[in-house]
Amino acid sequence: MSEPKKRRSSIRFLFSFGTLGLVFCSAGPFIGELHWSLDLFAQFVSFYIGFAMLFGAYFIFTKRWLWTLLAVAIVVVNGAQVIPWYFPDSTTSSEGPVVSILMANVHTSNTKYDRFIQLIHDTDPDIFIAQENDQAWVDALGALADDYPHQMLLPRRDNHGMSLFSRIPVENLREEKFGESVVPVICFDVVMNDHAMSVISLHTIPPIGGT
Repeated sequence: MSEPKKRRSSIRFLFSFGTLGLVFCSAGPFIGELHWSLDLFAQFVSFYIGFAMLFGAYFIFTKRWLWTLLAVAIVVVNGAQVIPWYFPDSTTSSEGPVVSILMANVHTSNTKYDRFIQLIHDTDPDIFIAQENDQAWVDALGALADDYPHQMLLPRRDNHGMSLFSRIPVENLREEKFGESVVPVICFDVVMNDHAMSVISLHTIPPIGGT
């Protein structure tokens, strides 16, 4: 076999093998109940779409139609998972009070407190929740205490600390523990004009070790 044919054969094998890999990765989130590790594949859906489009373009160019259809199927299946995020349901009612909530993972070791405080000033949420905060973060966010008097502060050094700040009254504010988990969970209700909304904020542990 000549060198150009070997090169084309290698590329064809690489793209075909990659497409089969995308099939497996795309199926992972749908069968995550079989093993926790399969659910991890749900984090990379946008990458599957991008690679499938690249592979599909190659298959079209080389007139490999069955592989093209498989690449298109990968794009469609994964696209159905993420495209609705960018096109909210237009039938959702806008009646009733509006409450803005900002939730941010500030990362415990991050010391750029001023940038997050500026974000709060810029976005002006009614409620904000900071995850992965330690005592240093709680101390820094104390600068917002006058504007957000309703609080629950649960600082920790293990990336599972959490703090809630609200400018509006919240009801049933409490810390919960779900199952055997050792990480805190903040639960509360917001009631405005007879409209009630329950909010649960938690930072799950990494899905490593099967526990």
